[in-house]
Amino acid sequence: MPIKKANPAATGFGRAPTVLESESAAIGCALRDAESAERVTTELQLEDFYSSRTQAAFKGIKGLLDDSLVVNPVSVSERSGLPRTDVEELLASTQGIGPAELKTILSEVQRVGALRVIYTACSQASSGIGKDSKLEEVVEALERGLYRSDRSGADEAKDGQAVLGQV
Repeated sequence: MPIKKANPAATGFGRAPTVLESESAAIGCALRDAESAERVTTELQLEDFYSSRTQAAFKGIKGLLDDSLVVNPVSVSERSGLPRTDVEELLASTQGIGPAELKTILSEVQRVGALRVIYTACSQASSGIGKDSKLEEVVEALERGLYRSDRSGADEAKDGQAVLGQV
């Protein structure tokens, strides 16, 4: 019996890459001390987070730091709108994480965030690609997807080498 190939248009690419535990740990470290909070908000961007919970906490922490206010579970809960128990769970996820581990966690969150940009661009490009598409058409569709995924809001695509260098 011949093997039936999946229809890419029907099945898509699956699920975008995520590292939810690392996202939680990065936010938890930011809640733990001011130096880590500054490091997390400097090295990461909102788009690096997949989870709506860690996105909300990140926005809350960043907003508090931008306003020169103290970052703690209560202030982050109030600023982000997250229940205090959620914020305390994020803080609890930092058990045993030191500065060296935080560096690794931040790199992982950045790397997977970059992979999600590529995943999104590929997903968008695949919808416009047919069986008879030429390579040039595929590349153009992918480039359009990368332009839309540019985090800076500028009318320039992410440097493909920079994105792939993070992978």
